[in-house]
Amino acid sequence: MKKYILLLCLVTQMLFSKEVDLDGLIEELNITSYENEIYKIRQERDEKRKEIYTLDSFNGITTTVEGEYNKQDSIYKYKGRAEYGGFYIEAERWRDSEISYSYGVEKNIKDLIFSKNDSNLEKLELNKRITSIDFQNNLQLQKIELIDLYKDYKEVELEIEIRKNALKTLKKEKKILSKSYEMGAIATIELDSLLYSYKNIELEIENLKKESVNLKKQFTYLFKIDLNNKKLKKIRHLKLNLANYIENIGEINFEKMKLETEIIEKNVKYLKYNKKIPEFFLGVERNEEINDNNEEIKDNRVFIKLSKDIFYKSVELEDEKSYLVEAKINLSEKNLEIKNERLKLEKEFFELSKNVEVLSNDRALEESKYKLKKLENILGKIGYIDVMESFNDYLELKIQEEKSKNTLKAFIYIIKIRGEEKKI
Repeated sequence: MKKYILLLCLVTQMLFSKEVDLDGLIEELNITSYENEIYKIRQERDEKRKEIYTLDSFNGITTTVEGEYNKQDSIYKYKGRAEYGGFYIEAERWRDSEISYSYGVEKNIKDLIFSKNDSNLEKLELNKRITSIDFQNNLQLQKIELIDLYKDYKEVELEIEIRKNALKTLKKEKKILSKSYEMGAIATIELDSLLYSYKNIELEIENLKKESVNLKKQFTYLFKIDLNNKKLKKIRHLKLNLANYIENIGEINFEKMKLETEIIEKNVKYLKYNKKIPEFFLGVERNEEINDNNEEIKDNRVFIKLSKDIFYKSVELEDEKSYLVEAKINLSEKNLEIKNERLKLEKEFFELSKNVEVLSNDRALEESKYKLKKLENILGKIGYIDVMESFNDYLELKIQEEKSKNTLKAFIYIIKIRGEEKKI
């Protein structure tokens, strides 16, 4: 019976407790991130805009109704007009008198060539690409935040593990020192130096465990990722050609600035066109009227209307031209900033790599010094206080070494995320 219960416990543990790695969480974030919902909303909004811009002058029916009272003759006059896409119909009537109708089509040739909605459609396509870039940038920032949190969590776990191993070592030493103390071979201070270190390590472990729990909860709050009963694997060391990834960093943001500059160019293009080309209306109209003799009178006409502002200066155009000059300067500056950032990232990578090697060497040296002092203590050359000082130094360097390795591996992941080619 006990075997069956044990088997059931093992199966349950396998079902509800499993290991996850950083790659898996990044993939999960691609699905669970709220940025997906925001991007979908923005895409739908852009499609609605496109639909409205495409309608152009066919966007709804414009209606007007007017009433007029002639006090001298004590009569009313009613007039109404409805327009749709250049087509219109008008009706006019004096109370208890004749009715007249007119209908026709009137189009601005200027808008047929290039209208404001045509310009809006051009800019909309550029804005859709900017929306895509913003989505990818925001998701990228979330991934980097996830990597940083994963790194912090693993560093806490690593420190707990190292300190637990230290407790095992000190536990063995405690037995030996306790016997030596009972035999009067060592002073109280020497045993106390070990006991205080042992107690401090226990306190550190308790605090680290609480921190570990809090960090794990943050995965749920920040990324909607539940890590309850799941163990996080160590961050693996990615083998990448980092130079290629660093070379791509900043490209997508530079592309966004180019698109924003292009939108300003589109604004300047339309405003120049609007200022230069006159309003040129061409229309055909038919009038129908019933006179007092109940006779129907019909009349057809073709008309042309031309209007043009002369010596007119557009503040909007001048502003957009100024914005365009600024945007081009910023674009040039951004290119230099990106190159400088890449140099900084290369420098940071080399410094992190160097830090790992330095700490590894320092730890190895301190470990050797600890072993030597332990041997000298056995030979009676030094007291155990010196051994514990060396042990504590070695322990701290060991923790720093493992954290530096973890930080370097996380940094490589961030470079990979930032340097991946994006689809625009």
